[in-house]
Amino acid sequence: RRPVYDPTQADHAQPPGLRTTERRTRSTGQFVIGRMPSCNVEATPRGQYEELVYRLIAAQWYFACDQHRGDIIPGTLIIAIRLNTRGGVESMNLVNRRGASVSQQSFTFAAIRRAQFPQMPEAVVKTLVGNLMELIITFDFN
Repeated sequence: RRPVYDPTQADHAQPPGLRTTERRTRSTGQFVIGRMPSCNVEATPRGQYEELVYRLIAAQWYFACDQHRGDIIPGTLIIAIRLNTRGGVESMNLVNRRGASVSQQSFTFAAIRRAQFPQMPEAVVKTLVGNLMELIITFDFN
């Protein structure tokens, strides 16, 4: 029989598992029209790289929003972006869309593709589980 974790038992300080060696592979951030991008990053090499990625996406996205100003309706897009160690976009997936149009989704995806990300520094690559970094970004059109 396998033991079952019971949080009521005092001798279990934390659930069983490899929590002390887990590494974060997903980060989140938010862009809002008319404001600077908001990214919650740590003061580490990985955090600095994430901030750079957010800034590069922001430069493209805010420009695209300005170009499509007449087509924008209130809403939100949540997009998952997976970057490889060379700084290339492996995949982009729409996680959720509320209110925003397909046109807004289209120019947001195009803005992400236009951003030129540098290769990840070795210190950042060491923090990854696997070879991909996933960023979940909320694009707010309010």
